[in-house]
Amino acid sequence: MKTTNLLIINYLSFTLLSLSSCSAQTTKATGSGFAVVELFTSEGCSSCPKADALMPVLKNEFKSQVYVLSFHVDYWNRLGWKDQFSSSAYSNRQYKYAAVFRLQSVYTPQAVVNGSHQITGSDKAGLQHIIGSELGVTSPQKLQVVARAVGTSGCSVTYNVPLKDNEELNIALVQLQATTQVEAGENEGRTIKHENVVRRFETVENSKGIVNFNLPDDLRLSQCHVIVYIQQKDNMKITSVTELNID
Repeated sequence: MKTTNLLIINYLSFTLLSLSSCSAQTTKATGSGFAVVELFTSEGCSSCPKADALMPVLKNEFKSQVYVLSFHVDYWNRLGWKDQFSSSAYSNRQYKYAAVFRLQSVYTPQAVVNGSHQITGSDKAGLQHIIGSELGVTSPQKLQVVARAVGTSGCSVTYNVPLKDNEELNIALVQLQATTQVEAGENEGRTIKHENVVRRFETVENSKGIVNFNLPDDLRLSQCHVIVYIQQKDNMKITSVTELNID
């Protein structure tokens, strides 16, 4: 789904270019690197369920080398269905990527891999190709991060990481799985399953500290992981990542 008619022309051109540049065979994981896949999606977008369904497939294929974060944007809430997971902050994050990639507008579903590549979020072959390539060129570093429960309704994330001047640290609380019965809008009558839904998200610039999250009322700690990743400020390239259980 596009926010402007003008983007349709650019999007079709990009899609054709992507299809022509990717071979029919997928790129197999041959390296020890990582791939952070940020999916920008919405329950109000009829094109998004296919992308949502693709995320667990990619996780199963590439195992622990792939880190999925599903950011639900809020700009499609006007179409008749309010996405309960949506946030204007996640829409703003997508707008930042649009500026980096010099896109005329944002669209869903969009997948951004390691902050360096963007592609339609439902393009399985294209994503497999990009992820496979990234696993061969990225070099993960061990991050000193601990996530601990605070009672039954919160968690604290303690971190001590080597941040450079041009880097920041993203800390995401993700709900591992979620299912929604959509009752209105473009997906009316559909049951949509989500993977690694971002429920809380903080960005910090100091290399050492603690971030506290309060859980939404509908969420339990056992349903969550924490994903932490370092990202460059100027070009948004992701340089390291880790995923944690909450102890």
